[in-house]
Amino acid sequence: MIEKKTLGGQNVSLKSLREDGDLTNYFKGINDKELTKYLEAGKRQHTVKDLQDYINRMNTSENHRLFGIFLHGTDVHIGNITLDNIDMSNRKTEIAIFLWNHHGKGYATEAINLLVYYAFTSLNLNKLYAGAVVQNHASVALFKKCGFEEEGILKMEFLKDGDYYDAIRFRLLKSGFHDSNKINDVLT
Repeated sequence: MIEKKTLGGQNVSLKSLREDGDLTNYFKGINDKELTKYLEAGKRQHTVKDLQDYINRMNTSENHRLFGIFLHGTDVHIGNITLDNIDMSNRKTEIAIFLWNHHGKGYATEAINLLVYYAFTSLNLNKLYAGAVVQNHASVALFKKCGFEEEGILKMEFLKDGDYYDAIRFRLLKSGFHDSNKINDVLT
């Protein structure tokens, strides 16, 4: 099992999730059709059992890290952020984020910066990559704001409701990472 971690920032903390924890906000967010319209998770409704199974799989995997995003110093769960398909032989991973509450307050930016710091310093990875449907302007702007650069366009990458959407592939290299974040309690 992957050890439990907390990454603390100024406004948010990233905490390992437990399948027996309070999943109320997560359940509401993941089943919100508007919030998930450009996400794979938005293609179907989810049960609490689905969420518990997902958390359990992520927590027992060597290739994934799942963190809940919480308002710092509270138990208010406002989103999730992951490292998926961690490839230690090539020192790269995919980063994904889903914030269902408190948009436009800089919390997603801080959460990404915390996880980038963890990936580059604790896991010693060299490359992070991310994807966003072209029409998902908020995600595109978020990754750019966090220093990710566009690597290319993946044509007809995402199918939803019979329509195909292009996606932008982003990357952030360790050599381009500048730690200007105030990070407290990293890996507590």
